[in-house]
Amino acid sequence: MSNQHINLIFLSNISYSSEIAVARRIHHFIEYLSKYPDIHIQWLYLPPQRQRISAARKRINQRIFSQTIERNHLPGYGNIFKFFKYYFQGVRFLKSNYLPGQKNILYIHRYPDHENLFLILSAKLIGYKIIFDIDDNFYADIDFQNSFFNATNQFVLRPQKWLQHLANHIIVSSTSFFKKFSGQNLKNQKVTVLPVTIQADKFQWQLHGFYEPVKIFYNGNFLESDRIENLINAFEQIAGRYPESMLYLSGMGVSKRIDWIKSHINDSPFHRRIQYLGYLTENSIYQFLKSCDMIYAVQGNYSGNTIGFPAKLAEYLATGKSVLAPRSAEIPKYLADKKNVIFVNPGNIDSISAGIEYLLKNRDLAVKIGLAGQRVALQNFDIQVVGQKFYKILQIV
Repeated sequence: MSNQHINLIFLSNISYSSEIAVARRIHHFIEYLSKYPDIHIQWLYLPPQRQRISAARKRINQRIFSQTIERNHLPGYGNIFKFFKYYFQGVRFLKSNYLPGQKNILYIHRYPDHENLFLILSAKLIGYKIIFDIDDNFYADIDFQNSFFNATNQFVLRPQKWLQHLANHIIVSSTSFFKKFSGQNLKNQKVTVLPVTIQADKFQWQLHGFYEPVKIFYNGNFLESDRIENLINAFEQIAGRYPESMLYLSGMGVSKRIDWIKSHINDSPFHRRIQYLGYLTENSIYQFLKSCDMIYAVQGNYSGNTIGFPAKLAEYLATGKSVLAPRSAEIPKYLADKKNVIFVNPGNIDSISAGIEYLLKNRDLAVKIGLAGQRVALQNFDIQVVGQKFYKILQIV
């Protein structure tokens, strides 16, 4: 194991202030590694296309800085010249921050693509070790909603081929991706599974039995695949028998979809007990969860939530509250029905209502299920556990 000091640069197209799951994973790694004096850390932010952002250097904490590369979108061929300026700024940063005699590592939380490939190639030539962290949510990334760039990256750049040549180590968040990259060779030391991460200390709350009224909570993007209308209909099935229950919905989505959900709520005979809270910040969600009793953790069926274990579900489990979740992807690898979670079928109203009613009928057991789910989250996803494994990768790469 190397005794070299480590110079670590996180390369990301997401700003440090972002609250999305990909940013939080890097936040967790940075906060965990900050306790090691032998690691020097910086964040290099590459703004997405079609944004006008000035170059800036900001302090994240006493030891860590974030550097933003200037992005100034121009119409037509002007963007070609802006791209070269953008690229040379990035290379200049990598050169000026390379520390001879230390282990220099560039961490990228995505595939090689048209935005970062030339910078990664340059970093490799400068002498950086390259670590890719391929998250299951990659295909839901905002840049890849554009079909043209999706085609460019998948069929022209062929990112998986570049990985073989550029990566000194590949981190994946699920065994499905592990098999994809290592060819099911479980002894392949170049690929390591590090699951989703949470900060367990955010959820160290005083827990007790159910509140009055009983609060059932959903937070998400209201995708059609979430089928939140099924949750509303399921709540209607049990609401008459449990007048002390309330359903709370939060999040943002396509305005047409949100309007339809609001209309669906207004038409419900229990509309006074179903509340749409709008968008809540991350901290507001955590505060609201303290007074909730059940969390409905269904967030779509796109690839990011059907391959591995959803980051949001890990956070919900960490609250110690009773969680209802789909039996999909790698969720059953960690959880068992009626032991540490309640499995429901999001496409079946009766399945959802049965899950809610089971918890309402067995409230003492519901508390035990919630605490058992919390233990699973702390043992598998806490950054103190995952971060230690990440630190070992940095030492051996």
